[in-house]
Amino acid sequence: MGRQYSHIDLAERRRIQKMRDAKVPVVVIAAELGRHRSTIHREIRRNFYHDPFRDRWGQEYRGYYCTTADAYARKRRARRAKLALRPELRDHVIAKLRAGWSPQQIAGRLRRKPLPCGTVSHETIYRFIYGPDGRGLNLYALLAVARRRRRQRSGRKPRSGPIPAQHWIANRPAEVVTRQSFGHWEGDLIIFARQFGNANVTSLQERRLPMASYFCDPHSPWQKGGVENANGRLRRFLPLATAEADRTVGALNALAERLNNTPRRCLDYLTPAEVFAASLAALTVPTGPAA
Repeated sequence: MGRQYSHIDLAERRRIQKMRDAKVPVVVIAAELGRHRSTIHREIRRNFYHDPFRDRWGQEYRGYYCTTADAYARKRRARRAKLALRPELRDHVIAKLRAGWSPQQIAGRLRRKPLPCGTVSHETIYRFIYGPDGRGLNLYALLAVARRRRRQRSGRKPRSGPIPAQHWIANRPAEVVTRQSFGHWEGDLIIFARQFGNANVTSLQERRLPMASYFCDPHSPWQKGGVENANGRLRRFLPLATAEADRTVGALNALAERLNNTPRRCLDYLTPAEVFAASLAALTVPTGPAA
């Protein structure tokens, strides 16, 4: 039989606060409570209180307080339990994850078109995926980048490259970056393993621009984030080892239709198909009756 785990309760938090006030080491606190020292360290770190205001002597209100710590913990558990308490919402989230949607896309689309059972934030979806219920269903494997453990994201440093200044991507019109006009495209190639032939798949991301071309710096894929994001989603269905026989025109068209009907955060969680149709309709000039 495996070990039984339990949450720290208010009574234990009172003892933790009392011993901390008495400057008792964490190792001793853990031994007194029959807990591992890492459990106590984690409890203090997660539920430590910081007040942004100071008293009249300039002292900062901060510390571990049992009642505040208990309130913090209850609030976190309530957020994690939202999907568990709403089966219809939980089933919707799982269905969309299996359809290839990201947590951001699911949450954003729900804000636009809420279900009767409510909405959910992308952070709550991530907590569900990496929580006990989600791990039991291997939901992390449905993410664009399937990691068993969630990691913190960090920025990248830009690099310079031998591209003529007039063609640097930084010099493209501002309306392209902000997606304010219709007709621009980002282009890239998706390459497959050599043993499966020389064929590649050209990935075009609508970006609303005339035909002037601008190039990213070498090793700087984040400069064309739209198409890189699309490539990442394509790779879920077309991995490097995809045989040429599986890259038929029909299969690629079906995949394009699937992705074009998936909401995007950059489009305020409309689908590319919806935005493209609306933009084309706006370009249509109504003609009056003939004189």
